[in-house]
Amino acid sequence: MQKGIISSIDRLKESYPSADLEASPLRAEALKNYFAFGGFISVIPFGNGWPKLIYPSRKRIEFQLNKLDEEKRLFESKLSDWKKKHSEAKNYKKTIFMKKFSEPVYWQHLMKKLTDAEYKESVERVKLPVDLIADKKYKSMVETFVKDDEYRRHLIEAFENSVVYKKDKRLAKHASNLQEFRQEVSETKIKESEKKLALINKNISCLKEIMKWADS
Repeated sequence: MQKGIISSIDRLKESYPSADLEASPLRAEALKNYFAFGGFISVIPFGNGWPKLIYPSRKRIEFQLNKLDEEKRLFESKLSDWKKKHSEAKNYKKTIFMKKFSEPVYWQHLMKKLTDAEYKESVERVKLPVDLIADKKYKSMVETFVKDDEYRRHLIEAFENSVVYKKDKRLAKHASNLQEFRQEVSETKIKESEKKLALINKNISCLKEIMKWADS
């Protein structure tokens, strides 16, 4: 018997009109998607109905499904990671704000601000990011600002003469910008991962349906 190579649903209809696609909608849909993904089948005539599927064989389909399962686990892991990063970026301000209350230096800052007029003025001049005291990136700077008078004077001088802070007088302005950037990146990566997973799941469904044909 001559094997037929089929790579489109139209070719299948043309070569094997006995293959009743309307009576087998799940198989028909699976084949449409399978062909759309670049797949092809090899068949031979078999009775008066559907031809017999030669390729892909059950063994080949199982191999493809195993590869897809591995890929699915990989992207599920990536999706989980990106969702975690998105949540962290989204809740950054709230989390850091609450954590500051457990920092002794925060209370030292408040007390000093109430009792030291010069210190209070210094805080307002640089807009000290004391709310970020729980962020490792700013903790050392805030602690030193609170405790070291000389450091405070030098920081104010550098801040007021800096070109970087000329238009935006916020010492930690990039903290907010960074979290917004991280949130945008993670949102893009989440969409990409979800799209890839949807495609993988579609491929898996196609192959599982075609496997039923291979077994028949």
